Amino acid sequence: RNPAGRATDTLAFSEALVALLDESLKPMCIGVYLIARALRRDGRMVGLAALVMLLIHKVSAACLAPNIRELTRRGASLEAKFKTLHARFRQNLEPIAFSGGGAAEQRTIDACYGTIEEH
Repeated sequence: RNPAGRATDTLAFSEALVALLDESLKPMCIGVYLIARALRRDGRMVGLAALVMLLIHKVSAACLAPNIRELTRRGASLEAKFKTLHARFRQNLEPIAFSGGGAAEQRTIDACYGTIEEH
């Protein structure tokens, strides 16, 4: 792949990693800190609040978070379809041009690209 594509992949990976840290690891660290503080000072309410916060976080993450596996699978499928259409177009460029089918091919490829953008 070209360097620009690798840079885009690296950026996407780093953004996903930051989101993971922000959404999962940070609340867990706060919860562990609050539980440790509650145990040291015998603050039952702080410990209870920490446990409730962790429970709310887990339940909301399970119910409201998107299905990452399904989104990744669908995105890969759409990109593979687009690459196949693009390769077919490039391979058959001359016959398409001679038969005047450029507009039809452009509509097909634009529709496929539009679904990728919407995803």
